[in-house]
Amino acid sequence: VDGFSVRRRTVHQRHLYPDEYGLSPGTLALTEFFAVVHRGLRRIPGLGPTTPVLVIGAGALGLAALALLTRRFGVPEVTLLEADPAKRALVAARLGVEVAAAPSTAELDAIRGYRAVAEHARYPVVVECSGSAAGMNTALALADFGGTVLWLGLAASSVLRPDLVVTKGLTVRGSIGGTGDFPAAL
Repeated sequence: VDGFSVRRRTVHQRHLYPDEYGLSPGTLALTEFFAVVHRGLRRIPGLGPTTPVLVIGAGALGLAALALLTRRFGVPEVTLLEADPAKRALVAARLGVEVAAAPSTAELDAIRGYRAVAEHARYPVVVECSGSAAGMNTALALADFGGTVLWLGLAASSVLRPDLVVTKGLTVRGSIGGTGDFPAAL
C-alpha cells in the first residue's frame, strides 16, 4: 500500500494535526515517518538503555527509527544497516552516522543449521524499515533468540524464512500508520 504518491492531496480536517511549534514545511513533511515509527516502537516492551537495536534501511523510516531510538527511547546502541552503498555514503557524510553494509543474499542463504543460526543471532530488537525481502530476511537472521522483529517496511510479496522465526522463537510485529502518534512525533 503506497501513500498518496502525489504532490498535493485534499483531506478532511479530522486527519490534520496542528503545528504548535512553528516547524518548517520540510520538517512537517517528515512527521508521518516519525509517527509511524513511534507507533511501532512504543509497542515493543523493554526498549531502553540496555537493549541493543538493529535498524535495517537508511531511508526516511530507518533514519526516523534511529533518531527516536536514541533520543526518545534512550537506546545508546543502535546499529544501522543499508544495502545501497551510495545511500550509506550519503547518510554517513550528511549525518555523521556510521552505516554498515547489509549482508548479501548469498550470506543470508548460508545461515542454515542451528550453529550458523546461533552465530548470527545478535540483536534482541530489530526494526526492519527497508521494505525489501532481503531486509526482512536479514531482520530474521540477525534477531536474537526470543527477540522481537518490528516490520515497518512494506514489501509486495516475498519469500521469507519461517524456519528462523520458529527456531529462534521470535515475536514478529507489523505496524503501519501513525494516527494518534503525530503529537508525539512533533
